[in-house]
Amino acid sequence: MRRLICATTLLTLTFDCSAANLDETLAVCAAISSDSARLQCYDQLAESTAASVVQPGVIPDDIGRKRERERKQEEAAAEVYDVTVKSCERSASSKRITFTLENGQVWRQKNSRWLSLRDCKGGATIESGYFGYTLYIAAMNKSIGVIRVD
Repeated sequence: MRRLICATTLLTLTFDCSAANLDETLAVCAAISSDSARLQCYDQLAESTAASVVQPGVIPDDIGRKRERERKQEEAAAEVYDVTVKSCERSASSKRITFTLENGQVWRQKNSRWLSLRDCKGGATIESGYFGYTLYIAAMNKSIGVIRVD
């Protein structure tokens, strides 16, 4: 009887408890005639299976953030256009600035943040991004969220 218990203990310890071998291990345990040895076999099987179950862990810090490679791809895909601002006017009702470019396009400031009109003419760039377009005026050293009006 002791030899049977020792043999089944060694047998269950050497089994791989992957999904493919689980049925075989259960069959070995079920074939044991001694109640205490069979119970010990099932207990060992349960312990080895519980150890292989993935426990919920701490969420990694980078979850939800863009990976470096994705961020670089988006930066490379961003469109940047060199433009010249011909004129800029402030709307009386909304206090937003309307920019007329040298090529005839009209762009309007998105937010109502106050900006000086003094240095708004001259060289600039329009860049597409995740939240729309940004107008960067070099003379003002400012980036302004803009939408195209005309």
